[in-house]
Amino acid sequence: MDYCEVMREMIGNSPLIVIRPSVAIINNKGEIILYRYAGGTWGIPGGILQLNESVEECIKRNVQVDFGLTLNSLQLFGVYSGMELSKKPEDGGDEYHIVALGY
Repeated sequence: MDYCEVMREMIGNSPLIVIRPSVAIINNKGEIILYRYAGGTWGIPGGILQLNESVEECIKRNVQVDFGLTLNSLQLFGVYSGMELSKKPEDGGDEYHIVALGY
Protein backbone atom coordinates (compact mmCIF):
# COMPACT_ATOMS: atom_id res chain seq x y z
CA MET A 1 0.00 0.00 0.00
CA ASP A 2 1.45 3.40 -0.92
CA TYR A 3 1.69 6.45 1.31
CA CYS A 4 -1.48 8.16 0.02
CA GLU A 5 -3.54 5.00 0.54
CA VAL A 6 -2.26 4.71 4.12
CA MET A 7 -3.10 8.36 4.80
CA ARG A 8 -6.58 7.93 3.26
CA GLU A 9 -7.31 5.10 5.68
CA MET A 10 -6.40 7.43 8.54
CA ILE A 11 -8.13 10.66 7.42
CA GLY A 12 -10.96 9.49 5.19
CA ASN A 13 -11.98 12.03 2.53
CA SER A 14 -10.41 15.03 4.31
CA PRO A 15 -8.00 17.17 2.25
CA LEU A 16 -4.63 15.57 1.57
CA ILE A 17 -1.63 17.50 0.22
CA VAL A 18 -0.01 15.49 -2.58
CA ILE A 19 3.40 16.20 -4.12
CA ARG A 20 3.38 15.32 -7.83
CA PRO A 21 6.71 15.56 -9.67
CA SER A 22 6.41 15.47 -13.47
CA VAL A 23 8.93 15.59 -16.30
CA ALA A 24 8.78 16.82 -19.88
CA ILE A 25 10.78 14.36 -21.99
CA ILE A 26 11.61 15.67 -25.47
CA ASN A 27 12.66 13.18 -28.14
CA ASN A 28 15.18 13.81 -30.93
CA LYS A 29 12.37 15.15 -33.16
CA GLY A 30 11.51 17.86 -30.62
CA GLU A 31 8.28 16.11 -29.59
CA ILE A 32 7.15 15.88 -25.98
CA ILE A 33 6.49 12.30 -24.89
CA LEU A 34 3.07 11.88 -23.26
CA TYR A 35 1.69 9.18 -21.00
CA ARG A 36 -1.90 7.89 -21.10
CA TYR A 37 -3.29 7.79 -17.56
CA ALA A 38 -6.22 5.78 -16.19
CA GLY A 39 -9.44 7.22 -17.53
CA GLY A 40 -7.86 7.99 -20.90
CA THR A 41 -6.32 11.38 -20.11
CA TRP A 42 -2.91 12.25 -21.57
CA GLY A 43 -0.15 14.19 -19.83
CA ILE A 44 3.53 14.40 -19.16
CA PRO A 45 4.97 11.50 -17.13
CA GLY A 46 4.90 11.80 -13.37
CA GLY A 47 3.64 10.29 -10.20
CA ILE A 48 2.97 10.76 -6.51
CA LEU A 49 5.93 11.24 -4.17
CA GLN A 50 6.22 8.37 -1.69
CA LEU A 51 7.45 8.56 1.90
CA ASN A 52 11.29 8.63 2.15
CA GLU A 53 11.66 9.19 -1.62
CA SER A 54 13.30 12.24 -3.19
CA VAL A 55 11.49 14.15 -5.94
CA GLU A 56 14.15 13.07 -8.43
CA GLU A 57 13.84 9.41 -7.37
CA CYS A 58 10.06 9.63 -7.86
CA ILE A 59 10.40 10.97 -11.40
CA LYS A 60 13.07 8.45 -12.36
CA ARG A 61 11.04 5.56 -10.88
CA ASN A 62 7.88 6.51 -12.75
CA VAL A 63 9.66 7.01 -16.08
CA GLN A 64 11.47 3.67 -15.68
CA VAL A 65 8.23 1.82 -14.87
CA ASP A 66 6.07 3.55 -17.50
CA PHE A 67 8.54 3.81 -20.41
CA GLY A 68 11.57 1.65 -19.58
CA LEU A 69 13.77 4.75 -19.84
CA THR A 70 16.56 5.74 -17.48
CA LEU A 71 16.89 9.46 -16.82
CA ASN A 72 20.34 10.79 -15.93
CA SER A 73 19.90 14.47 -15.13
CA LEU A 74 16.92 16.65 -14.33
CA GLN A 75 16.43 20.41 -14.37
CA LEU A 76 13.67 22.06 -12.35
CA PHE A 77 11.29 24.05 -14.55
CA GLY A 78 8.77 25.29 -11.98
CA VAL A 79 6.64 24.62 -8.91
CA TYR A 80 2.87 24.97 -9.18
CA SER A 81 0.12 25.06 -6.58
CA GLY A 82 -3.12 26.86 -5.85
CA MET A 83 -6.85 26.46 -6.06
CA GLU A 84 -6.69 25.32 -9.70
CA LEU A 85 -4.82 22.23 -8.51
CA SER A 86 -7.27 21.41 -5.71
CA LYS A 87 -9.59 18.48 -6.34
CA LYS A 88 -12.82 18.37 -4.34
CA PRO A 89 -15.28 15.95 -5.94
CA GLU A 90 -18.94 16.95 -5.71
CA ASP A 91 -19.83 13.37 -4.77
CA GLY A 92 -17.91 13.70 -1.48
CA GLY A 93 -14.96 11.64 -2.71
CA ASP A 94 -11.33 12.07 -1.72
CA GLU A 95 -10.15 15.69 -1.59
CA TYR A 96 -6.62 16.55 -2.77
CA HIS A 97 -4.45 19.65 -2.96
CA ILE A 98 -1.67 19.03 -5.46
CA VAL A 99 1.76 20.64 -5.44
CA ALA A 100 3.19 19.98 -8.89
CA LEU A 101 6.92 20.12 -9.62
CA GLY A 102 7.82 20.39 -13.27
CA TYR A 103 11.12 19.16 -14.61
